[in-house]
Amino acid sequence: MTRSIDELRGFLRGYLLAHPSISEIPSKTASSGKAHLSAFRTKAGNPIGIEFDKDTLQNIWLRAQDAPIAPARTKTTEKQWTGTDWKGSDGKGTNSNLSAYDDFHGHDLIRFGVNSQEDALAILEHVLR
Repeated sequence: MTRSIDELRGFLRGYLLAHPSISEIPSKTASSGKAHLSAFRTKAGNPIGIEFDKDTLQNIWLRAQDAPIAPARTKTTEKQWTGTDWKGSDGKGTNSNLSAYDDFHGHDLIRFGVNSQEDALAILEHVLR
């Protein structure tokens, strides 16, 4: 039996790869292998980072300036740009693979932890506006 997080992951991957207004961003470093994070960009230039390897939540990374108000069931974490990397109020950073994508550098970020297609779509549709 497929876990619901696996179904969500498959849905998101298919949605992002098939959407005509979204393209995958190649990583700056060949060693990243996109094993822990893949990045996409809307035609308007808004980057989207997706962690496809989490067990309980599907993480979606956005620049804070592009982010919607989170759906009620979404876990959000804010990360501020320090000039060299990102830190949250708890002192923890971001997925280190985000640094391989210039689109995120210099911007505060928000990580949305979702566990439903409905919440993931609400976030992505906002970014596509």
